[in-house]
Amino acid sequence: MHVIVGDSEAKYPSSPAMPRNLYPVLVMRALDSPSPSRFPEHRLAWLVAIAADAFQIVGLPFFVEGVLSPVNAILDVIVAVVLTRLLGWHWAFLPGLIGELIPGLDLFPTWTAAVFYVTSRRVLRDRTAK
Repeated sequence: MHVIVGDSEAKYPSSPAMPRNLYPVLVMRALDSPSPSRFPEHRLAWLVAIAADAFQIVGLPFFVEGVLSPVNAILDVIVAVVLTRLLGWHWAFLPGLIGELIPGLDLFPTWTAAVFYVTSRRVLRDRTAK
């Protein structure tokens, strides 16, 4: 990509130049968005949920009504407790836990979906409170 810089504005040959009156709007939106360090518990909850769902999907042959099926149930209870400690109690965790305990339904990343719902609702609530 070829960039020509001049008069503090970048021009791209394949795209039209951005009007100068949009610069303050874009800068304010970038400053207004929550920084990653603002919600460290959200980031950790995402990590726990994605790791648990990936572990259960990859380890499916070991968990399907076999010897390790109780390990799968214990993992789900531990994930539910950890997510509740990180994000507080939310009703979205209950269907996630029940869905993970039903054989076959645990192929859907229910923990990731529950964390997405909880964290997005909290970020939206925080933004509207300002």
